[in-house]
Amino acid sequence: MASFQLELSYWLHGLGEIARTQGRFDEARGLHLRSLAIRDKVLPADSRILVGTIRALAVMADAEGRYADAAKAYERLVKIAADDANMARTFEGLANSYYGLGLYRDAEPVYKRALEMTEKAHGPDPHVAGILNNLANLYEAQGRYFDVEPLHKRALAIREKHLGPDHEDVAASLHNLADLYQNLGRYQEAQQLEKRALDIKEKTLGPNHAAFGQSLMVLAHIYGSLGRYEDAEPLIRRAVAIYEKAGVQYQRSLAGAFQAFAELRQIQGKHNEAEDLLQRAIGIEKTALGPDHPNLVNTYNALANLLDEQGRGGEAKEYLQRALEIAEKSLGREHPEALWSRVSLALREAEKYVLAPQLRRHRRRGKLGEGGAEAGEHEPAIHSDAVLRAKRLFADRDYPLHCPLGLGTAFGSIALQVPGWRVHRRRGYAHVPEKFRGSTRRA
Repeated sequence: MASFQLELSYWLHGLGEIARTQGRFDEARGLHLRSLAIRDKVLPADSRILVGTIRALAVMADAEGRYADAAKAYERLVKIAADDANMARTFEGLANSYYGLGLYRDAEPVYKRALEMTEKAHGPDPHVAGILNNLANLYEAQGRYFDVEPLHKRALAIREKHLGPDHEDVAASLHNLADLYQNLGRYQEAQQLEKRALDIKEKTLGPNHAAFGQSLMVLAHIYGSLGRYEDAEPLIRRAVAIYEKAGVQYQRSLAGAFQAFAELRQIQGKHNEAEDLLQRAIGIEKTALGPDHPNLVNTYNALANLLDEQGRGGEAKEYLQRALEIAEKSLGREHPEALWSRVSLALREAEKYVLAPQLRRHRRRGKLGEGGAEAGEHEPAIHSDAVLRAKRLFADRDYPLHCPLGLGTAFGSIALQVPGWRVHRRRGYAHVPEKFRGSTRRA
């Protein structure tokens, strides 16, 4: 009887693999789960026969964005197949699942182990470049911006050497580097790299591929940062249309596009439309990623800023507090998003920490520019305790600091009183000068 059941499990596994390779994931999942259920009954829990079916289930779950299921399957593979030839890929898959779940601190050591094993076995090949790319994205999510660039540059060099200058993976590395540069305010470099990536993607993947949409979004962010809103909007609209057809694995990208669209509408004074877009983004992220995923932190902060701009401070505070809870739990107290949330809440704790009406008027009119307010228009009117709080939070950080549109201008009121600090007017980008970064000095 046991031998018959085992043979049946092989047939089910084979049919499942056929369905999986043909992209019929629902059917494939059902077949593999039936195969695994039989094998779990008739085989020991650590039998190597289980490996193929568990791996297939893990790969499908990862591809479909079911990261909890993928992590569970990969963790089981690690236990029963520690000496498997594909163990480096198992660690990579496990790290990707942790990243998808927002478990960034758990993902890092697993990525590093996968990188070490792969590089030892194959040298600096395109697979190594892929892991370097994923590790760099993890560091960026953690706010470790100065650790990101060397990894992306190394991945790009490996891919160009092994794959040629016009390969889609080269385009992916160009895109990642461009995305980093636009976050750092290096817009000219970012635009050059992203346009090259866009050309490659259009030739190799086509103009309706989700990766093409990602490049459109980076260019939209660049144009928005430069005040070219009329150029940014059609790119965002086109990216949204692409993501809506791209499948469940791009729901996170769709939410990000809605948030970018909301920022644009906020600048244009269309607050109701901006709020609707942000609520749609939040709904997508909660459904696709879970209610405590760190992606929600930035979206909650953006919504809080929008509400605060409309005089709805009580509602804004609730979203800021929720953002802070998630950020400190999943990202750590030192992450930029957690720091921004704490500063924003500090500014709202009491009236003495709130920007004076005159400064609020200048903020609404967009007159906080590079280097602060326009010269001679007003004196900063914010309590010195808020400056002290901000300097203590930010002076020792060794990375550039960013925040959702508007929170940067709130921080700009503080930066006005700290020599050498500056704020980009439109995007809400705060720069801490070199003499403050990495210092042990406290304000």
